[in-house]
Amino acid sequence: MTPSAPYRYCQRSQDLHANHWCEVVAHCTRSSAPGGTNMPRPRALIGTIAIALLFGGLGATTTAHADGPATDLYVRSVSGCSNTGPGSSAVPFCTLQAAADVVQPGQTVHGGDLGLTKPVVVNRSGTAEQPITFTGGSLSAGAASDGPLLIISDAQYITLDNLTIGDSGHTPLNVQGSQHITVTRSTFSWGATASPVDAVDIDGASSHVSLTDTAFDSSSTGDAVKVASGASFVTIASCAVTNSTTGGGVTADGTTGLILAGDSVQTRGGVGITVSGTSTGSIENTVFSSPDNGTRISVSSDSAASVTADYNVISLSDASHPAYVWGSTAYTSVAAFAAGTGQGRHDASGASATPVPSEGSGLIDSGDADAPGETPTDIHGNPRVDDSLVPNTGTGTGTVDRGAYEFQNPLHLAIPGADSRQGPAPLPVTATTYVTNPWSTTGIAYTFDFGDGSTPVTSSKPTATHTYTQVGPQGGYPLTVTATLPDGTERTAPGSGHVQVNAPGPLSASLKLTGSTRLTADLKAQAASPWGILDMMVVFGDGSQPAEGDSDMSLVHTYPAPGTYTATLYVTDEAQQKLTITHRLTVGSTLVPVTPLRVLDTRVGTGAPKAKVGPGSVLRLKIAGANGIPTTGVAAVTMNVTGTNPTSADWVVAYPDGSPRPQSSDLNVKSGETDPNLVTVPVGADGYVDLYNAAGRIDLIADVQGYYSTSPSTQSDQGTDGGLFTPVVPTRILDTRNGTGAPEQPAGPGSTTVVALPAGTVPLDATAAIVNVTAASPTTDGFITAYPGAGALPNVSDLNLKAGQTTSNAVVLPVDSSRSIRLFNRLGRTALIADVQGYFSSSPAGAAYVPTAPTRLVDTRVGSRHLGAGADLRIKVTGVQGVPAGTGAVTVNLTGTGSTRATYLTAFGSGSLPIASNLDLTPGQTRPALVTVPVDSNGYITVHNAYGTVDVIADLEGYYAVGR
Repeated sequence: MTPSAPYRYCQRSQDLHANHWCEVVAHCTRSSAPGGTNMPRPRALIGTIAIALLFGGLGATTTAHADGPATDLYVRSVSGCSNTGPGSSAVPFCTLQAAADVVQPGQTVHGGDLGLTKPVVVNRSGTAEQPITFTGGSLSAGAASDGPLLIISDAQYITLDNLTIGDSGHTPLNVQGSQHITVTRSTFSWGATASPVDAVDIDGASSHVSLTDTAFDSSSTGDAVKVASGASFVTIASCAVTNSTTGGGVTADGTTGLILAGDSVQTRGGVGITVSGTSTGSIENTVFSSPDNGTRISVSSDSAASVTADYNVISLSDASHPAYVWGSTAYTSVAAFAAGTGQGRHDASGASATPVPSEGSGLIDSGDADAPGETPTDIHGNPRVDDSLVPNTGTGTGTVDRGAYEFQNPLHLAIPGADSRQGPAPLPVTATTYVTNPWSTTGIAYTFDFGDGSTPVTSSKPTATHTYTQVGPQGGYPLTVTATLPDGTERTAPGSGHVQVNAPGPLSASLKLTGSTRLTADLKAQAASPWGILDMMVVFGDGSQPAEGDSDMSLVHTYPAPGTYTATLYVTDEAQQKLTITHRLTVGSTLVPVTPLRVLDTRVGTGAPKAKVGPGSVLRLKIAGANGIPTTGVAAVTMNVTGTNPTSADWVVAYPDGSPRPQSSDLNVKSGETDPNLVTVPVGADGYVDLYNAAGRIDLIADVQGYYSTSPSTQSDQGTDGGLFTPVVPTRILDTRNGTGAPEQPAGPGSTTVVALPAGTVPLDATAAIVNVTAASPTTDGFITAYPGAGALPNVSDLNLKAGQTTSNAVVLPVDSSRSIRLFNRLGRTALIADVQGYFSSSPAGAAYVPTAPTRLVDTRVGSRHLGAGADLRIKVTGVQGVPAGTGAVTVNLTGTGSTRATYLTAFGSGSLPIASNLDLTPGQTRPALVTVPVDSNGYITVHNAYGTVDVIADLEGYYAVGR
C-alpha cells in the first residue's frame, strides 16, 4: 500500500469489555484511549509478518510464494468448508485445529468466530524470520468444551494477533514449554467459576513470552496472567487489566526477566501485581487505579533485591490494605515505600487514580521513556506524543504517559457544513469544519471529500470550495473531512455533512385547509425550491402569534371566534427568493338541536318577571348556562320568539347582550294579535340575549330549538353532536291540500300530522332539519306545534293562527330515530304545508355557521322599488359583513310589507323557482320570516313575489360556509 492509498480504519471500543479490530494493514487508524479523540498513526508490523498481514487483512485470496506454500490460510465454519484443505478463502478450514495442524512457518491463519468443542492445540513452530501467525479470530467455548480454549505446546515463534478469546469457566490461553510467543492487540475475557481460572497461564518451561497492547477483562477469582516458576523473559506492556472480583492482575513465581511496563491495572480485592519466589525484573510506568481494596504491588523477600519498581501510580482508596508489600514489610503510602526501600522514588499516589488520562492529568508526560519493555505505542496503537499543555516530568524523551493509554492530541473536527445546504446544479459550495486545537498544532492538512466521486480537495485551512455538477441522491451527497497532523496521524470528523443538489426549478409553495372542527383549523403549509427553504412563516389572520417552521408544516390553530379569516404564508429560500401565499378560510359553529323548550313566557313569569315588556324596554334573557345549555362555547341560539297581547302595533329586536342594538327588526305584531318568528341571534359574552320592545306593552314568549356551539365537543339532549349545515333546493314534503306526504284533508282540532323525512332530501346521518311550516285557511284562531317524530308533545308553539289567514314560520327540529316530524293542531281545521330548506349532519362537506351583526341588505321602500307580481329580486350577499365568496347559504330575516293583495314570498338560490314558500302575507300586512337560503355561484340570493305588489326588507343575520 502506498502512502497515498486510503487508510483502513480500525477502532477499539473504549469499554475494555469489548475489543473490535479491523484487519491489519500497513497503514492503520485506531481510536484513542477512552476520553480521547481518534488518533491515526502508522503501525509497524511485527518482525517479518508484515506482508502476510497486509494481504491477509485485506481479505485477499490465498496467494503462494513462487517456491513455497500459500501465505494465508482461512478458517470459517460455513457451508463448503473442509478440514482437509486447502484452507483458501474459497474453501476454508472448518476448524482452527485443522489449520493449526498443517500451518507452516511464514503462514498466517485467519480465523472466524468459532465455538470450540475441545481445546485448540498449537504445536507447530515458526522461525525468527518466518513466524506462524494466528489473526482475526474469536474463540469461545461450545457445550462440550473442557479445559483451556487455546494451548500453545512445545512450539516456537508463534504470534497471536487481533484475537478475542474467552468464555466463562475456561482459561483462554495456556502456554506450555514454548518460546518466542507474541500476543498483541487481543482481548481476553473469562468469568467467575467455583475454582480460580486465569486468563493466560504460562508454565515454567516457557520463555520469551510477550503480551502487548492487550486487554484483560474478568469477573473471576483467578488472575489475568499467571507465570509459573522457572519461566523466563516474560514481558507485559501496554496492557489493561480489569478484574471485578477478588482475582488479581499479574502473578509471577520465580520468573527471570519479568518486565511490566506501561500497564493499567484495576482489581477489586486481589493484588495488582504479585512477584514471588526468586524473580528478577522491573515494574514501571504502571497505573493501579480504583476501585479496589487490595495491595497494589507485592514482591517477595527473595525477589526484592532484584526487582525494580518506579514511575508507577498507586491509588489509595482503601487505607485498610497496604499499597505495597516489599519483602516482609508493608507500606501504606508512596512516601513510606520510597523511604523504606529506595524504590518508587518517582511513584505518584491519588485517592482515585483513573487509568485513562484527560487533559492536565498527572499521568501525562510523566513516565520513564527508557523503562525496560516500554512500547512506542499505547494499547490502541497510538504513538507516544508530547502534550504541549503539560510539563514533561518523565525521563528520556519526556513524552511517555504512565499506564496503557497515551493521551493524544485533542484536536477535534466538527461535522463539516457547506454555505449552501442545497441548491440547483451546478452548485458551487464552500465547505467548512470547525476545529478545536488546544495544542495549537500547525502544519495540519485538511482533506475534504465532497461525496460525488470527485477528487478530494486538500487545503491548509479547514475550508475548501467545490462545484457540484450533477443532481444528487435524495438525502444529499455526504461531505466528510479528515485532518492529517504533521506526524502523519489523522483526525476524521465524527459524521458527515450533506449537500442536496437538485434539478433547477422555481420556488413554489402552498397553503391549504385540510380540515376544521368549529373554531379549530388544520392547515398544511408546504414549500419547495431547488435551494433550501430558509424561512417559512404562517400568519393566521387573527392577530395571534405566527407559526414558523421548515418546508413542511402541519398546523392546528384555534381561532377566537367564528368568522372568515385570511391566513398568509411567507416563504424565503436560500437564494433570497420570496413568495407570499394567502388562503381565506372559515371557522364557525355547529348546530346542537334540542327538543323545543320554552325558556321565556312573561305571561307566567318563565325566564323573566311576570309582566308585559313596556315600550323602549329591554328584556335580558339568560341562554348560556340555563335550561341545560352549556355555560361556555355558545355562539348563537335559534328560538321561536312570539309576541302576544300587544297594546299597540309593535316590533321587537333580538341581539346579543352587551352589543349595540341593530337597526332592524325580528318580530312585527299588530295590536291585539299574536305573531311568532324564528330568530337566530348571537349570544353575548355573558350568556344573555336582549329582546328590545319598540312600542306599547307586550308579552314575549321564546322557545329554544337549538344552539350553535364553538366548543371542541358538545352533545345535545338527543345525544347527537352538533352538525354542519347543507342547504337543499326547497323541497315540499307535506301539502294536505293535495295529498302530498299525508291524506288530502285538513288537520282537525287536537290532531297530529306525521310527516316522513325522505332520505333523498334529508340523509340518514342528519341530526336536524330546517322546515318551513305553513297553515293555510284555518277555520279558527289557534296554534301549531312542531316536534320530533319519536318525542312527546312539548309545551311550545311555532305557528299562531288567525281564522282565514295563511301563516308560515320556519322551525329547526332534531332528526330522531323515527325520521319524521309531527305537527300538532290545537283548534279548528287547517291545511298544513311543509318545505325542507336544509339539514345538519356530521358530514365534513357541510358548512359551519358564522353569526354576524344584523345588516340590512335591501329595502325596496327606499326609492320606491316595489316588487311586482311574479317578479324576482336578486340580492347580493357575498362581500357583506365578511361573507366570503363560495358561501353555501345565508340566514336572512325577510320582511314583507305593504302588499296590495294576498301573496307569498319564496327565497331561493340558483335554478328555477321551487314549489315552496317562506312568507305568506295578507293585504297590507307586515310580517317577518327567518329564511335560510342557498347562495348562487355569483354570490346572490333571489326573492320571488307571487301576487300583487309588495315591499321587501332583507336583513343578514349570518352565513354558512365550508372551511375551504
